[in-house]
Amino acid sequence: MNTDEGFPPVFSDPATEHSFTRDGYVVVPFFDSKEVEQCRRLYLDTMTELPSDFFTTAFLPDGEPRRKMKEGLQEVIEPHVEALMPAYTTCVRHFIVKRGRPDAGPLHLHQDFNFVDHTKHRAVHVWVALADVDEQNGCLTMLPGSHKLGHHISAMGLNATPYDPYRQMLEDDCKVGVPMKAGEAVFFDERTLHGSFPNKSPDVRIAMGAVFLPKGVKQRLYVADDAKSSLLDILEVESETLLNYSALLRPPYPEGFTKIGTVEYTAQHLSPEVAESLRRVPTAATAVPVPFTPDPAPAPIPVALTEKKRGFFSRLFGRP
Repeated sequence: MNTDEGFPPVFSDPATEHSFTRDGYVVVPFFDSKEVEQCRRLYLDTMTELPSDFFTTAFLPDGEPRRKMKEGLQEVIEPHVEALMPAYTTCVRHFIVKRGRPDAGPLHLHQDFNFVDHTKHRAVHVWVALADVDEQNGCLTMLPGSHKLGHHISAMGLNATPYDPYRQMLEDDCKVGVPMKAGEAVFFDERTLHGSFPNKSPDVRIAMGAVFLPKGVKQRLYVADDAKSSLLDILEVESETLLNYSALLRPPYPEGFTKIGTVEYTAQHLSPEVAESLRRVPTAATAVPVPFTPDPAPAPIPVALTEKKRGFFSRLFGRP
């Protein structure tokens, strides 16, 4: 494991930085109740239907709805980011939505796509609860310390991971739930394995997500070759608005994406000893949802946003 990587601090507060560096994630207060409602209203006023049980507006093609949501979210996010993590800037802003139903399944542990070279920089992702969340309505799950397991390159395409042989153990014995109140945010290292519990409530769970890069660092993506999955194209993203994350980029790459090189990469599986070290003994703090007093009822979800359709992301993660 990498225990001291020498990266510059992400957060201006030393205690927040310590927790983030140790665990790969940290929960902090972020939005007040007015900002929570502002974000919920932005989503409800812009989206007319929910395309799948699990959906992110990053899957939308470039167009007026996507631009409206990105700009609206940036307006709410920007003042907080400047105070909390002044060396970082935002490159992605989107809503993450999960339909509620009794037979819902989880979103399994995964690592998001690489947006930076992990040997040189830390990218930070954030998930902001826009309603109180716990294990019954789809709060996030995290694998503490998984950001220290190495520099796995998570690429678009068929890209094996170091964790494949241990997925069931990691799901059953290693992950922890992260209950949150509306307005709280969990910031996590891009390498941290994370997922979410099923949403078995009758309500649609709406959250806000964003990605932060060190100022001056260009966003990148890695794309696996169809014929040789260990060969990855390295792309610099000049215009993130053109990127629909549900569509697999393929050469020749469109305008806004510049190929800057290729890299040979094959994931090395974790050793049994390292995998075993991730196992956690459940405690009252991690096995039982944190009690909370609900905020006033949020704006109702239109019926059109609760109709069931199966989309790309649900197929990708084996969702029924």
